[in-house]
Order: sequence, then structure tokens, then C-alpha cells
Amino acid sequence: MSSDGEGNCEELQFDFYTGARYYDLDVKVRQEVQFGSAQRTSAETEHFDLLFGLGFQWDMTTKLTFAAKGDVGGFGLGDSSPFAWQAQGTFSYHVSELFSVILGCRYLHVDTVTGSGQDKKGVQLDFTGPIIGVGFTF
Repeated sequence: MSSDGEGNCEELQFDFYTGARYYDLDVKVRQEVQFGSAQRTSAETEHFDLLFGLGFQWDMTTKLTFAAKGDVGGFGLGDSSPFAWQAQGTFSYHVSELFSVILGCRYLHVDTVTGSGQDKKGVQLDFTGPIIGVGFTF
């Protein structure tokens, strides 16, 4: 990280990554309708998704960093889901050279639907939420 001595820093870093994501989904839905009757449905599936992603990190100052990444995966290869993707953004405040506090958010979409008509099975799920963490640099 380069700095001008006054806490200002303008360094960008870009990354390409690849890997795998594992899902073990067990989804159960119960829908109640009028007069006390209920419908139940469930879906279970496991997938290993090959994924490819891009990320970047911007050292805004010597104390504050913004990072973003996104990836796509699945592609219906072997036992993978037909399609999945995620996007994530975080801010890190560097408390010291070793520790930082991390805040951000993440969105993950998983599509495991296969087949068509009566043979159609699977689920489409969207996960979103905050990221709160502590980073340790060594």
C-alpha cells in the first residue's frame, strides 16, 4: 500500500479467481390454505459448482479499503447446479497492521431447477445479507 504520508492512498488491485462452491440444500415448504388444510412440498439436493470470478480492492486511505467481487458457476456440468452467481462488497477499517474490522453485504443466487413439465424439479434460492467480520493479516 503506498501513501503520501498524510493517510491518502490510491492503490487498486484486480484479481481473477476460480474454485468450487458446495451446496447441501434441504428445503421444506408448508402452505396453509383456508379451512385448515395445508400443502407440503420439499426439495433436497447437493451440488459442487465450479466457479469463476473477478474481484478488485481499492485502498482508499491507509486505514480504509473497499473490496468487491462477483462470480458465476454451475453451468450444469456433471453434478453441478445449472446456474449460480454471487456479488459481494465490503469496507475494511484497518485498526492496526494486523487487524481490521469488515462490514459489507452479499447476494447469492442458486438455481437448481432441471427438467421441464412434470419432470421439473429443484429450487431457485436468493440469499442476501450483511457481512460482519474481523480480518487478521499475517
